Amino acid sequence: MIRAVTSEDLRDCARLFVRVFSEWPYEESWSVIQAHHYLNRFWKFDPEHCLLALDKDDVIGAMFGYCYP
Repeated sequence: MIRAVTSEDLRDCARLFVRVFSEWPYEESWSVIQAHHYLNRFWKFDPEHCLLALDKDDVIGAMFGYCYP
């Protein structure tokens, strides 16, 4: 299922972000707190362009974006 991200989803999205971006080709080092702050900025700026992909109750993907006016 795909739905809009809510503030309650940000922690799970941050955990996914940390896991994905720690792997090749990115190999970045993020803490969950840093990732949460980063994603929260996108979500606060343009929440309707932030989507969550779920498999049952498991977060399997997310998209955080924004549109210029």
